[in-house]
Amino acid sequence: MPGQSRTISPAGSACGKEYANYSVYLDTDGVTDNSDVANTAYQIDQFIHATANSISYESVNPYNDRFVTISREEIWQALVARSDFIQKMTNLSEALAMCLSNYAAVNGFGRLPWPVQASLADYQQNASYDDNTNAIPGYAGRLPFIVDNSNGDIGVVGSAELFTVAACNALLVTSGDLVDLQTPGSEYRKLWDNWKDHFFYVTSQDHSPLNGAALCGANCITVDGTQRAGLVIFGGSRQPGQVRNGPVAGDIDTKFDVSNYMENGNIAVFPDIGGNGAYNTAGTNDIMFCLTAQPIPVITPC
Repeated sequence: MPGQSRTISPAGSACGKEYANYSVYLDTDGVTDNSDVANTAYQIDQFIHATANSISYESVNPYNDRFVTISREEIWQALVARSDFIQKMTNLSEALAMCLSNYAAVNGFGRLPWPVQASLADYQQNASYDDNTNAIPGYAGRLPFIVDNSNGDIGVVGSAELFTVAACNALLVTSGDLVDLQTPGSEYRKLWDNWKDHFFYVTSQDHSPLNGAALCGANCITVDGTQRAGLVIFGGSRQPGQVRNGPVAGDIDTKFDVSNYMENGNIAVFPDIGGNGAYNTAGTNDIMFCLTAQPIPVITPC
C-alpha cells in the first residue's frame, strides 16, 4: 500500500531486509493497526479485515489485509479428537479426589477442605483458588488450591497449598498412571494449571472443617441417592448456550455461572447452603468422582 517499502532480498538471502518490520506488510486504517499487537499476556488485540472499499487507493488509509481465523471451538474439537484427552482429564479428576482424601487422612479427623467461591476476580492464577470462608455462601464451589482457612479451622500445621500439605505427588489412579500434582512443571500439574476453572467441588457439612466427628449423618450430600462425603466434578464440553469467558480485557465474566459448566439438576444445588444437597450423574457429559461416606473418605467413580 502507499507508504510501504519492502526492500528486496540480498543475493543468497531467503528473507527480505524488512522481515522484522511488520508495518510494511500489515496495514492500518488510522485507528487499528494490524502490525501493532500487545506484548502483554491476556490482552485482546483488534484487527481490521479488507473490504471492497478499504482497498481503494482513494481512501485516506487504504488497507488490503486478509486473514483466516481459528476459533475456540475449532481448537476444542482438535483437543477432544485426541485419543488420550478424555483419559487424561479423567485421571486428573480422580487424582484431585484422591488428593482431597489424602487431606482428610493427614488431618486425622476425616475432614475435607472448604470449597472456593464460584466467582473469582482472576480465574488464571492458582492463588485465586483460596478457601476464603468469608466469601463462601455454602458447601459447593470451585476446587481449592490454597487451604489456609481449612488448615486453621482444623488445626493442620504445614503448607497452605492443598497439593503440598496432602502430599499429592504420587497418586496412582485407576488407569495405572502415576499423577504428580505437587511438582510445578509436571504433566498433570500443567493440566491443573490450565484447566482448573473447569473443576467444581462439594464437601458435605458432616465432613467439613468445622465438624468435630467426620462421619455421615443427617448432613451428608447424596449422589444418585447414596450418601457421600464429597464430590469432584469436571465440567466437560461446552453445550449450546454455555459461555465461559473470564473477565479479561473488558470481556464480561461468565465463568462465575455454574450453569455454563453443568447440564443437569446439579446446577440448582449450588452453592449447597446446607451441605446436604442431592446430586445426580444422569444427563451430563461431566466427569464425576465421589468421596465415599467413611471416617477417611475414599474414592469411587460416580
